[in-house]
Amino acid sequence: MSDVADLENTVSWVLEVYFLKLAGNLQFRTWVLGRITLADKIVILEEAAEALGIKDKVSATFPRLRRANDIRNEQAHSTVDYNLEAIVEGKIDWDRFFQWRSQRVSRRRVTSELIDVKRLERQCEFTKYLPFEVLRILAALMAIRANEDPLAAIDKIDAGNPQHAPAMSVPAP
Repeated sequence: MSDVADLENTVSWVLEVYFLKLAGNLQFRTWVLGRITLADKIVILEEAAEALGIKDKVSATFPRLRRANDIRNEQAHSTVDYNLEAIVEGKIDWDRFFQWRSQRVSRRRVTSELIDVKRLERQCEFTKYLPFEVLRILAALMAIRANEDPLAAIDKIDAGNPQHAPAMSVPAP
């Protein structure tokens, strides 16, 4: 959740720079961006990438951002509870009862899954470096403002941060 909150903050920051040519405008951030969902911010960022002429270069970023938002929603709208499936005909299988479950109630159904720590770790690994992918868009934006090549700016930021290249290829969990 924290990594996705950081990601959303980075997306908001880039949108702020895109629309206002500066960052730090508290009113824009709270009055406008604070009322827009992360899903909508991703759509706006994708449209900005198109307008900047860099969408093809950063196209892999947007499905990854959407997946991170799905992970965030999944975690934010789930509760951790005992395994209620361990109660059968009034009897409790205590070993199964104490297996923590992630439960989510939606308009369509109730889901209950055994909490998989390895899956949570994969989600964390996936979301951790996504803000860097968004900063690549910022680099292109700043290059355009300086009358420089935005695609070369992305290449430059990639070359200067080779440790992030493997993270950008981490498959979505």
